[in-house]
Amino acid sequence: VHHEQCLRCGECCRFRENRQSFAPIFTVDEVDAIRAIRGTLPEFKPFKDAENVFQIQLTKGEISNVLYPYVCPFLDEEKYACTIYEVRPFDCRIWPFIVLRVQETGQVLLAHFTGSSCLAIQEVESSHFSAYEAYMEELVTSEGFLEFLHKYPQLIWDHNSDEKYVTIPSKDITSLLKTSTSE
Repeated sequence: VHHEQCLRCGECCRFRENRQSFAPIFTVDEVDAIRAIRGTLPEFKPFKDAENVFQIQLTKGEISNVLYPYVCPFLDEEKYACTIYEVRPFDCRIWPFIVLRVQETGQVLLAHFTGSSCLAIQEVESSHFSAYEAYMEELVTSEGFLEFLHKYPQLIWDHNSDEKYVTIPSKDITSLLKTSTSE
């Protein structure tokens, strides 16, 4: 996905009224890194009652958008650019991928959203996306990544069949999480 495609879409940093619960999540280390470059921070709230993982409080957009009235406070709406891009959180770095736990089965999966949630996916050649998917699968199965998820298990989103979004599984990492060195 190229930046120009993201500029035309805007789905990932703007939020519908009924999707505010999908606001990005940040580890305490990520918040500290942002604080080091910005000083003043917007409001965060604990995510899943965690002491070391937070969800950003979305704000009403300054540019009126009926479909997407809420925005990430780190979004420069005029330029549609992330003001913390170099230190953006893991949750944003892997978009349109997500690590999720299927509530019905307990499986932990790397999955990706469909073109209805990431419109830029519709424009990417399938071979390019397949290469990116392979890269993401290699990333999430690395020892460092598995340790990161052990340290911050709240980064694994809960998913059930009633969700308002559709994801496509890429890689089951359930057994890898159980056997990783950080147990």
